[in-house]
Amino acid sequence: MEGAYAKNGETAHQPIRPEFATEFARWLRAKPASELLWPGEWHKNAAEMLRVDLEAAGVPFKTRDGVLDFHALRHSYITSLSQCGVSPKRAQELARHSDINLTMNFYTHLKLEEVAAVRATGAHGRWENGAICGISCHMPETGLAVGR
Repeated sequence: MEGAYAKNGETAHQPIRPEFATEFARWLRAKPASELLWPGEWHKNAAEMLRVDLEAAGVPFKTRDGVLDFHALRHSYITSLSQCGVSPKRAQELARHSDINLTMNFYTHLKLEEVAAVRATGAHGRWENGAICGISCHMPETGLAVGR
């Protein structure tokens, strides 16, 4: 993302899966260079579009744990980074946060069973029967790993 579009004014790069990069590049090559990537004004209604799609899929928008909106995806992304064993500093950089406390204390969420497993085994970043070890993580350009 060019700095002009980023909140902090700095150019930002986010790693993506190689398979997605290949498909996205193919899609981009088929578009005229003068055409906008996502034309129209859909972004003004994106949150409502997400709610409609969630409803159609039978996924609740609101639960006792919160709401499933675009901002919740940032929480999920940063929590997944933590579950993959990505260092807090790298997670802060990928989230484009200026303060590590924001990244670790607000955006990173541990499940109760993860906390219990770490306390019981003394493990750091590994949980044998749950989300942490069950995550397939890969970020080739950084040597890090992310994603399910």
